[in-house]
Amino acid sequence: MVCSANESVYWMHVQRHAFDLSVGSMASFSGMMLAMLYERDVPTFFAPLLVLLLGGIVGAVSGLLVTRLRIPSFLVTLGMLSIFSGLALTVTDTRPVPILDDDFSAIFWNGSIFGIQAPILWTLDLAAAGYYLLHQMAFGRWVFATGGNPVAAQFSGVRTNAGNQSCVTC
Repeated sequence: MVCSANESVYWMHVQRHAFDLSVGSMASFSGMMLAMLYERDVPTFFAPLLVLLLGGIVGAVSGLLVTRLRIPSFLVTLGMLSIFSGLALTVTDTRPVPILDDDFSAIFWNGSIFGIQAPILWTLDLAAAGYYLLHQMAFGRWVFATGGNPVAAQFSGVRTNAGNQSCVTC
């Protein structure tokens, strides 16, 4: 699921001519945080929402650094990669933290619907959502315009900073 979600985000960054180096470390940190929330008996459906909120906050901070302070996205995401790799190791004392919640396992990787495994369904759902977002909505046209020629997009009325902020926050 993380890979297919990251794939959609990856294409948003490619269209902007920017790359997010922190995706892998943020995914590992998010998974580790999810497992630690389950260890503390946070409800099955509430813990992923908290982790998504955390990811959105981190993305918003990265986006503000890129769009408002004009720090190149390469440097911001490289810094976030280092921060979250280090945090994941520090918070867990380098020990593995398994996700033992049966409901979560059934929903995200052990379950199936109509004989199709859950990871395949999640991948298809997220790929379809990413396609719809980039190719059928105005947001996607803004992303393509900003990536193609940010100056022309800005003169055309596209809020390029808001588009960049949204891409980094995802």
